[in-house]
Amino acid sequence: MWLREPRSRRVQLGPAILVAAIWGAAGSPVPPPAMETARGASVRPPVVFVTGMTGVGLRDAATGKSVWGKGKNLIAPHDRGHGLARSLTASHAGPQLLPDGVILELRLFGVIRKKINQQLLDLFVDNGYRFGDLEHPTPTDDFFFFSYDWRQDNVASAARLADQLEQLRRTRGQETLQVNLICQSNGAHLCRYFTKYGALVLEDAESGRARTPNTLTVEKLILVGTSNGGSIRALREMNRGRKYVDAIGRYWAPETLFTFLSLYQDLPSYTTDLFVDENGRPMAVDLYDVENWKRFQWSIYGRETSRQLDRADLPPWFGTAAERETFLGRALDRAQRFHGLLHRNAPDFGATRYYLINNMGNDTPDRRIGIMRGWRRAATIATMTTGD
Repeated sequence: MWLREPRSRRVQLGPAILVAAIWGAAGSPVPPPAMETARGASVRPPVVFVTGMTGVGLRDAATGKSVWGKGKNLIAPHDRGHGLARSLTASHAGPQLLPDGVILELRLFGVIRKKINQQLLDLFVDNGYRFGDLEHPTPTDDFFFFSYDWRQDNVASAARLADQLEQLRRTRGQETLQVNLICQSNGAHLCRYFTKYGALVLEDAESGRARTPNTLTVEKLILVGTSNGGSIRALREMNRGRKYVDAIGRYWAPETLFTFLSLYQDLPSYTTDLFVDENGRPMAVDLYDVENWKRFQWSIYGRETSRQLDRADLPPWFGTAAERETFLGRALDRAQRFHGLLHRNAPDFGATRYYLINNMGNDTPDRRIGIMRGWRRAATIATMTTGD
């Protein structure tokens, strides 16, 4: 509901929208829909699916070993997720991780199987689409998954998407490539940026002087389960960490999530009344001020996380306390500017049709309660939820 772009639509018509709606129905066995062919075109516009956080596998560039995307990665190693953290300092680079394809299915202990994106692929293929590799496309391919590093800045991911679509355009021999994008969760942030600004860096997009090339256009942008104005859930995860399997699962600690630039770009940007005290009174708290992260002991400033960061065996790519504070300031600044660009209309923008597919009835974090305690008045945070 926080899209400000023109021609926003609810679900209606179009093969990609029908498939996305079925895909979102929790895997129920539904017959594939009949697909339409683009009118007046000998080759239909390609469909590209862009998944959200954790939807793409990652592998170590040096060893080729999978570090995310396999069932075993849900369980081990018990390293607080440090092997997935991005380096905060150029002087101590951590493992270089590369995107390793969208996750289709996860297997655990050889018997537990969980389909992730396989059903979406099957629906398109069963309806006549030809599945291709966006990094090595052929002229007849027309359905793709976008493989990207979901930990990095979404502006960089948008540039990667632009480069790959430009390669597809040249492969097809088309003067202009029209494309349909299905975007899930964090994928919507980078796709909305791409639709408006293409491969422009943040500063060029802000200046308004630079222009995106007219060789790529987005015909339909389908947003599935997205937080277009950001979500307080991102802050909650950065405070608590994340685990995918209860009890025995691998724990991604707050200091690991702290290094993911894309998480900052999912922080709320649509309201200033995010926090109330234990008595329900509004609290004037700027989410994008580093000093408030210290004051309320968010993320790396939490007591347990601070102790972990003081350990002698901490990997060097987490940097020093000063380097972490500098990183946080830059990440919050870029996130706020990123959302500012998404909320404004870009030059020559308006041809893309937007479709929104969201869940109904689930509790969604909406506000946070700050409870002040202790002689330093350190704050703990509880979550208020509302029906989505």
